[in-house]
Amino acid sequence: MFSRPAFFLFLSLLLPLQTPRDSIQLHHEKAEALRSARDLKGAETEYKVILGEAYRKLARVRSAQTNYAAAVTALEAALIYRPASDDLLIDLGIAYFHAQQYEKALSPLITATLQSPEILGLITCSGRPPLCWVISRRPQPNSRKR
Repeated sequence: MFSRPAFFLFLSLLLPLQTPRDSIQLHHEKAEALRSARDLKGAETEYKVILGEAYRKLARVRSAQTNYAAAVTALEAALIYRPASDDLLIDLGIAYFHAQQYEKALSPLITATLQSPEILGLITCSGRPPLCWVISRRPQPNSRKR
């Protein structure tokens, strides 16, 4: 008969087999397959996605460490590789705000809104310097435009 600890140990051994794959790993595998197939342009595109994602993850670490100047630097580098990313633009605006670079904080948020107006529910700015709050980053799944 199984005891409870043995059963939970068995289940915990299965957990690593069921974890979702990291996007960097997936893009790396795709880039390597494209490179092997001699599709160098496609491989380069995938490697750029990897760099953009890596810089974004670095920015999140820096933000968690409250090193917002370093987070801004990492996000600016990420935008080189993924210039049309609304999420990166929003993260950059928020990082500028936390780094007390208020005059720069609004620009990436406006750019993200102009690129995809549906992703932002509302940006409210008030005061001196303006305080900007991103109210909603994604539309609600059940909400429909009327």
